[in-house]
Amino acid sequence: MALLDDTIRGLEPIKEGGDARILKDTLPEWIETNASDLITASVFEAMSTKLFNVQQGVTAKTAINLLDTAVTFGDGDDCGFEKNVDQTISQRYITPGYIKVNADWCDKEFLDTFAHHLVKMAAGSETLPFEQWFVEDIIKHIGVELEKAIWQGDTTSQNANLKHFDGLLKIMDADVPAANKITLTGNDTFEQIWTVYSAIPSNLINDTVIYVGRETYRNLIKDMTFNQSRIALAYNYNEQMNKEMELILPGTNTMVKAVNGLDDTKRIVACIPSHVFYGVDGVSDHETFKFWFSNDADQFRLKVTFSAGVQIARPEEVVLGTITEEGSGSGSGNGQ
Repeated sequence: MALLDDTIRGLEPIKEGGDARILKDTLPEWIETNASDLITASVFEAMSTKLFNVQQGVTAKTAINLLDTAVTFGDGDDCGFEKNVDQTISQRYITPGYIKVNADWCDKEFLDTFAHHLVKMAAGSETLPFEQWFVEDIIKHIGVELEKAIWQGDTTSQNANLKHFDGLLKIMDADVPAANKITLTGNDTFEQIWTVYSAIPSNLINDTVIYVGRETYRNLIKDMTFNQSRIALAYNYNEQMNKEMELILPGTNTMVKAVNGLDDTKRIVACIPSHVFYGVDGVSDHETFKFWFSNDADQFRLKVTFSAGVQIARPEEVVLGTITEEGSGSGSGNGQ
């Protein structure tokens, strides 16, 4: 729930059954003026969209083109020309889902609240009090649900918010080689993350980030703070434990970062962020952010439509850890 705007603190609260969440800017023209920025905010509100590679123009199944090169040194003492470079072009595909969010409001619902003086009912002059606040809160929640879908999406799911496109975990489960999939047991999150780190190929280590859910990240901090053999690590890394929920794994140069989309999944994912693609439209009229007053329905209405999908460019580079039930807790606090 958002905070009340500083400028309206102290106003009479809305009566029972109302909603006290409001924002100062109530100009009806606001949405129309900012429509382009609002659709961009909706599509990129999710945390993980800011971490990965963005591919625009994705309105249908879209290829990610990959190039693999192998160079073999030839003998420079020989005459003649012999090809010793092999290049292979391959493709992986982003298959987007098409998402729609609709909302409506009846301005007359505000007549029995402290905002009644903001309601204009004359034909052609209808206004919705606090429309900017309502819309920004919808955008925020689109981001929350989209973040889950980026990681947990599954087109076979019965969940209305997860069924539009396959997320990263489903793609990884299908395409990551068995040798890169690790079952993590025990109750020591620090050791579990180190196990995943140790499985990252040496040639990828400088570019790889380890992603975890927020509860796993908190267990990591607990295992660093309350384990007597590691307590110095917690003191040394205290400055890194910021609100972004990320830190460098002690003794390495590899970032561990919590992302909301992995919450409660019991997964630890090590991958190269630039090799993860988030596909959106961004260039056509298929994306809409429309707000209007419907005379037929006697309501204010909002319609948001966009496409989104994800793909892993090189699944063979991913290390995928799964925490078993017996390994889902946190280590003991006594260091034993």
